Amino acid sequence: MPDRAPPPYALVARVRNANLRPTVLAVSTIIGIWSLVWIGFFKEISDDKNEGFTKLAVFALILGILYIIVAVINFFGVAAAAMQRLAFIRIYSYGALISSLLVIGAGFIRVITHFLLKGDLLTECVNEVTGQRVDFRWGIWGPHVTETLSKDQASDWCDDAFSHDSWSEIVLLIASIFFMGLVSWIVWNYAHATSVPAQSFPQQTQNPYYTPPYAGGAGAYDPYAAGRAAPDYAPPAGPPPGFAPPKDSSDELPGYGVGMKDSKFDVVDGKRGGSISKDSLDDPFADYDERRR
Repeated sequence: MPDRAPPPYALVARVRNANLRPTVLAVSTIIGIWSLVWIGFFKEISDDKNEGFTKLAVFALILGILYIIVAVINFFGVAAAAMQRLAFIRIYSYGALISSLLVIGAGFIRVITHFLLKGDLLTECVNEVTGQRVDFRWGIWGPHVTETLSKDQASDWCDDAFSHDSWSEIVLLIASIFFMGLVSWIVWNYAHATSVPAQSFPQQTQNPYYTPPYAGGAGAYDPYAAGRAAPDYAPPAGPPPGFAPPKDSSDELPGYGVGMKDSKFDVVDGKRGGSISKDSLDDPFADYDERRR
């Protein structure tokens, strides 16, 4: 299994490196407005009760409450992303998960109600459209007809509408599952990126086929480090070129002391000239006495 980093076009890298705040603002606003539209179920409660369809009224009440909660959560998410408050963003990350579950649950309730209470829905539809003017349109550019429906025509019209709504409810449920799951994932990644900013912009990995100079860094200066120690020096095999041996001691400049050939006079046995005696060498003041004379 290769241990190299994923390619830069991978989905995870793209999401991590991207700023998700505009996306969160957009999807939260869309879901909030969409939920407000579905709050219209509250309007059907009174109609269902007046016509004796109490079960439909109960489901309409439940759906209206669910969509109100979804709208509140998502508008809170809009405010949290706009203010960029970490505490609010964390709360909204959990709220987005709850909102997704509520939307999916509302979709299941609508599908179940649509098929379980089919008779009540068709009866209510026939009662409402009988004797009413209904618009018929065939396609975008097709003819447009307005008719007043009889009871039989209303029954046929409601059957067609029910079949159309059946497919619409199923498709809407599937789309809600995928869309709300994606929204929850985006919000969670946004909350994580806000909590740990360093991980949202990871360092670029080095190409294994190219190593730039000084890749390891120069490091701190340490003159006593093992790598900075001078190598062992081996002395040359012989003298350097042009080397001359030192002169003999007899050719050196005169020194100081008895028997060292003073430049002014030589003290030999207390007198000038002659050989050096042992007594004169043992007397450190022999030359001093001679000088005083």
